[in-house]
Parts: sequence; structure tokens; C-alpha cells
Amino acid sequence: MTSNSLIKVARPYDFKLSLFPSLNYVLFDEVSKGVWIKLFGFKKGSIIEFLRGDEIRFSGFNEGELIDHVGLWYDPQRYIKDVDSKYLDVIDALISRYSCVGLPIAPKDPAITFISAFLNRVTNYHTNVVRWVRTILKLTNENIDSINEGVVRKVSNSFQLIGLPQALRDFKGLNLSSDYWSLRQSLMRIKFVGPKVADLFLLHWRGFYEAVPIDIHIVRMVRRLGIVNEFKLPSKSLCANYTCSTCPNVKCLGRVVREKLGRLAPWFQTISYIHDRLYCSRKLCSDCMLNNLCNKQ
Repeated sequence: MTSNSLIKVARPYDFKLSLFPSLNYVLFDEVSKGVWIKLFGFKKGSIIEFLRGDEIRFSGFNEGELIDHVGLWYDPQRYIKDVDSKYLDVIDALISRYSCVGLPIAPKDPAITFISAFLNRVTNYHTNVVRWVRTILKLTNENIDSINEGVVRKVSNSFQLIGLPQALRDFKGLNLSSDYWSLRQSLMRIKFVGPKVADLFLLHWRGFYEAVPIDIHIVRMVRRLGIVNEFKLPSKSLCANYTCSTCPNVKCLGRVVREKLGRLAPWFQTISYIHDRLYCSRKLCSDCMLNNLCNKQ
């Protein structure tokens, strides 16, 4: 390994767990224990090595780029003050277990992040989406403009890939320097892009605090932990025309979670995915640190 740099990490950190729910999982491979290589996109070939203790050795990236890609830019402990006091017990319990989890982002890889978000509809992310995206990038040598109907047919006949070439053409016309709400509404003018896909992209691309993808995992968590008792799911017809503060759907789960948890909301969604996969879906209630707070025993 040449041209190495070294940084010290200020808190215990688990990159593997942080990457598990991230769209940026597509971009990395663990080539040996604690050693990761970036496979595609910006500065591909960059290497990240987690050493014993609190050090990371890296090459390819500069320090700021490393912090973004690893997810260290986000520390949930900074945002506890945003949380409605009614939910502090729940959030404290989550932070005590998952403070080692950050939010990996890829600001220089918007197109790849969009592809991952677009394909992540009603399917298993790790089983299908990761394979589809990596295959597309290999087939096209990462030339996004060459992704056409012929390419996607070589990858899969699954419905998720239908419309990807046109969606990418529409995506190319967006002003990516816009603010969160403008970008979110512009994204939803693309066919097959709804609130969840738009927020997946905006969270894992640039880490917008407002981006809270509402999926089955966060729905299960808010019900089990009693964070929201009555709610409605986001609606594309409303989200495409309103911000949360102006929307008539005051019971929208996205709106309520943003209001109650503030800048912790996107992290809570990420933890909901992790916790649901590690504990709830495996019915490991007796091992769960949230057992005494959960409505489903």
C-alpha cells in the first residue's frame, strides 16, 4: 500500500455495520478483514483499512473524502437535543447500542447512487440491487450515458429495471445544486420515482438531514416503539407539490418523524433498517436491548 494517510477516530466506529443499509454498499468490497476497496466511481481503487484501536489508514481519498465515504461526518450524539423529550428514552437506548453507526455518503457519485435508489423498489437490496448495479457498471465500463434498454435486458427482466434508461436521461437534466425540497420535487417528476426513492438518493448521495426514506422497516419501528400511533404514508401526488411544512397531510409519517426527531431522523431510519434485519425479522426479542420499550413482545 503506497501513499498512505492515517487518521484517528474520535469514537468507536463500525464501518461494516454503517455500510450495510447504505446505497454505497454497491461501491465497496471488503478484500480482507477490515480492508475495503472502492470498486466504482469517483477515485475507484481507493483503499480504507481499519486498524486496531482508533486509527484508519487510507490511500486514494483525501481526509474529507474518506470521512464522507466512511460516514464519520455524522455523529448521532450531536443531535440528541433535536429530539422531542417524549422520545428520549427510545433514542438513548438506540444510541447506546448504535452510536458506532454513521451515514456513508458519496457526493461525487450521484448517477450511481441514483441507479441504486431507482432499482431499490419492492426487492431485496443485498440479493438483487447490488448485483444489478454492479453488473450494469461492469457491462458499460461505468459509462452512464451508454445504459440503454439492451444493457438492462442483459442484466435482468425484473420490472425494477424497466424505465431505468429514460430515468437516467431525465436525471441528467436535473440541477443537482438545488436545495433539498426542490431536488426532491424534481426527482419525483421522473417516472417510477416516489418519495422513498427520492429520499434514498438524497440521503445516501449528500446526506441531507431532511431525507427520511419511509420504508417497511421504519414503519415497523415506529409502531413497536410507540413513536407514532396513527399515521399515513407519504403520497407522491402531495410530496411532488408540497414541502412537509405546507403539506395538508399532517399525519404523514415522514413529516412526523422529521418534526419529532429533527436531524436524528435519517439516522433513525438507518437504524430501523439495521435493527429490523438483525433482531425483529429474526424474532430475537429476548436478545433485544429495546425489549422493555417494545409493544411487540
